[in-house]
Amino acid sequence: MPDKRLAGALVAVVAAAGLATGVSTAAKAPTPKTLVQKNCAGCHTMKAAKIHGTFGPNLDKTKPTKARVLRMLKNGGVGMPAFTWSKARRQAVADWVAKKT
Repeated sequence: MPDKRLAGALVAVVAAAGLATGVSTAAKAPTPKTLVQKNCAGCHTMKAAKIHGTFGPNLDKTKPTKARVLRMLKNGGVGMPAFTWSKARRQAVADWVAKKT
């Protein structure tokens, strides 16, 4: 029994420490920049995201509109997969890419 009480007390202390310091214990949603870096770097080049792919279009040169990025994320294209992200996530990424290119 002492082990369960000790474990329970340890959990309470760790949780309280997170609350007291203002550090969230919940995972934060990735930013559009992070999503582009993790999902687009293998193919695309984009200075703002610091990615340098060589297979897909250079986004700095093609300067896609938000509507085009949304279409590509939702439907995919030649060699590009569709992303099953939420509509809000696709819109955030499309907005960021369109503004940064």
